[in-house]
Amino acid sequence: MQALSASTSGNRPAEICPTPKLLRSFFDGAVAEERVHTQILSHLSECAICRHVMIDLRKRRLRLRWAARLVAAVILIAAVVWTWPKHNGPVNNGQQVAVVDFGGSAVTRGVEDLPITVSHLTKRFRIVLSAENAAGSYEVKLVAPQAKDSPILATTGTTRVVDAREELNLSLDLEAVPPGPYLLAIRHGKSDWVYRTLLIESR
Repeated sequence: MQALSASTSGNRPAEICPTPKLLRSFFDGAVAEERVHTQILSHLSECAICRHVMIDLRKRRLRLRWAARLVAAVILIAAVVWTWPKHNGPVNNGQQVAVVDFGGSAVTRGVEDLPITVSHLTKRFRIVLSAENAAGSYEVKLVAPQAKDSPILATTGTTRVVDAREELNLSLDLEAVPPGPYLLAIRHGKSDWVYRTLLIESR
């Protein structure tokens, strides 16, 4: 095409131009007959109009290729974002590990406090105990406020010391729990249950 465009002999149209369909077939490499192929090449060397048609076809193909690459890139980025793993983080950011502090002054036996918001994607709990809580094994349960004796989820865990405070690190998967207010309760041995209010959100 560059050689034909540079031709100085062909700025006038030939008497009979190939049809647009034939030019498109020639551009796509679909003209198999050698004689017709040679005739079109010869015609293009003489006809500036048909050369411009070929140049337009080339520009159109390049635009389509760039558009296809752009669409493929957008789809790839969307797929990566959709499948990107969720990182663990603080409870209030709707992540998978919830940190619940039982050492606040508002936490007393059998008294419900201001709720802590957690995500329904939470799968593990890091429970920080108060200085008065003894080390050892604890029962942990999630209950509805109106049914404290009927646990929705229950587990046990053993404390460990982190930053001079006793903590429980245990699995408690909230994914199947409907959104709403609940109570997270812990107790050591036969002591009374201690409650923290959780607000489970679907995010």
